[in-house]
Amino acid sequence: MRLINTETFLLEEFFDEVPQYAILSHIWGNDKEEVSSRDVMNDRREKAGWFKLESCCNRALKDGLKYAWVDTCCVDNTNSVELGEAINCMFRWYRNAASLWSQLSSSRWFQSGWTLQELLAPRNIVFYDSEWHAIGSKTQLSSTIAKITGIPRPFLLGISHLTDASIAQRMSWASKRQTKRKEGIAYCLLGLFGVMMPIIHGEGEQAFARLQRQITESTNDDSIFAWGLGLPESEEDDSEGEISAGVFASSPADFANCGHIAQRNEYTASTTPFTIDGGCVRINLPLHTTTAGRVFGLLNCGPERNSKEVVGIPLRHMSNEPSAQPLNIRTGRQKRKNRAKYQDWFYIEDTIEAGLELIEVEPESRWRRDYSLIETANDSVDDIAQETWARFRPDEEGSSDFVVLLEFETQGEQRRARGHLMVADKPTPLSEIVKRSSEIRHMVYGKESANNGTFSILLTVEQDIVAGQEMFVVNLARTNDVPDVTVHAMFESAVLETKEFLDNAIISEETLREEEERLIRQAEDFAHTLELARGGLAVVNERIDKLNEEKAQLTKQLEMGSVHMNQISDQIKGIREKRAELSEQVTQLGVHFRALEPDALANGYHSSVLQASGEEDRVPDVLWEQEDTDVIF
Repeated sequence: MRLINTETFLLEEFFDEVPQYAILSHIWGNDKEEVSSRDVMNDRREKAGWFKLESCCNRALKDGLKYAWVDTCCVDNTNSVELGEAINCMFRWYRNAASLWSQLSSSRWFQSGWTLQELLAPRNIVFYDSEWHAIGSKTQLSSTIAKITGIPRPFLLGISHLTDASIAQRMSWASKRQTKRKEGIAYCLLGLFGVMMPIIHGEGEQAFARLQRQITESTNDDSIFAWGLGLPESEEDDSEGEISAGVFASSPADFANCGHIAQRNEYTASTTPFTIDGGCVRINLPLHTTTAGRVFGLLNCGPERNSKEVVGIPLRHMSNEPSAQPLNIRTGRQKRKNRAKYQDWFYIEDTIEAGLELIEVEPESRWRRDYSLIETANDSVDDIAQETWARFRPDEEGSSDFVVLLEFETQGEQRRARGHLMVADKPTPLSEIVKRSSEIRHMVYGKESANNGTFSILLTVEQDIVAGQEMFVVNLARTNDVPDVTVHAMFESAVLETKEFLDNAIISEETLREEEERLIRQAEDFAHTLELARGGLAVVNERIDKLNEEKAQLTKQLEMGSVHMNQISDQIKGIREKRAELSEQVTQLGVHFRALEPDALANGYHSSVLQASGEEDRVPDVLWEQEDTDVIF
């Protein structure tokens, strides 16, 4: 498999280990406009097709994919061997792609035979316009695509496997599609039927006959012979010279009216194996002869919704020889299909026409979003309804949502389901509605219509066959009939909540009245205590006033004493300074008197010993006195 590197735009080849890749689905333009493998190898980017190639690679890079596959350049279309291998493998390549993007440059995408497998093989597709603006996914657009293509939504969503559709039904999906070459209409269907065959260019319509023969080798679905159903009959006379129309159709267009033809149970006794040998089909069929003598071989297929009818093919007796009873042995091992995978689930019909979108399911684990399915539990207890809530949002602004309660219950072997429709305000979470659902009166259940203030919706829940299995089909459709009563999911809860609030208010009022009386009595007791406290407080206040007066007096005395102390300190300081001066003078005089002592004694003075209070160095030891006088120096 050759892939283009989305970073380098170089082609790389892979064999066993193929990395994840994206695929571009598109309609080829003029061959001169498309980018070939040679153009990529030579880095020629001037062609118009380079834009979609580059856009695909850029989109892949944003999604974390290093590789992409584009049929124009990843296959060497000039190499017949490589092209033949690619055509036989293409369905598998589309199915295994990590992402697939379809560029809808025009409506031709839905008319091409090649894009049929591109629509059905991948799990999902995102559609883009010619400017690479996203339009929507296959899941989101499944209803619109189903109308355009005639392919039922279960096959688009992947609920049903392609093999669940009969050969005739699958052929009908290609009945309005075309390919550039006549043989292309056969080659583009190889993957749809799970067969492979050599590619022979230029073989034209023979390719489709060869495809049918290849299909018959791998299946016993005889709806392949149901072509021509409902088409205008030939106006030629039923003469002896009439040539048989043949057993195979000339093109898928012959199956245009077989979209509803289903294969009957392939394990019943009515199964009709057949073989092709020598240009003839060997088959055992029940025969039905009309009153007009026409003989029809009854095939093991018929209308999907009417098991009492089968398809009959016109036959003409060609020989009088007795027919043998062949022994038919299956050539391959077959397994029973799991027909009960989605048994009894809820299948949500597309609500686009109703202008609604399913946005929420509770419990969320039951929602198979990509399949439009809601699961029902296999272990549902008898007589106990299993509840699932689904919320549908309208396109209109300002209108309420629609909420559906789906109930599923079992009674022995019987399975029953019913739905209840109501509305809810957008801001109210679905989980809150489910939480309060027990408060909804059961008498308001059973409403199958509701009006959200803008339009009315009719709900139906019916058991039907979907993808070959019995499911409960949930359908919401607009109706012009306005219901007399619309149930609001939270109204019942609001009413009950209001009643509970009123009851609680009454109880609270009585409780408060009793509490008030108790408090009044308590207040009276406290009043006497407070009066005594007031008297005591007055006495205390009087004492406080007296103490405040004493405090003021003492404060004033303290202030005056402080001033007086400062004055005394200043006086002490002055005295100390004067004493220091006098001490200095005494010291000097002492020195002077000692100097005069010899002369004084000689002149008749006598000494008087004075003690200088420990200052012997500063005061003279002897002062002199005149003997004739009392003067002391």
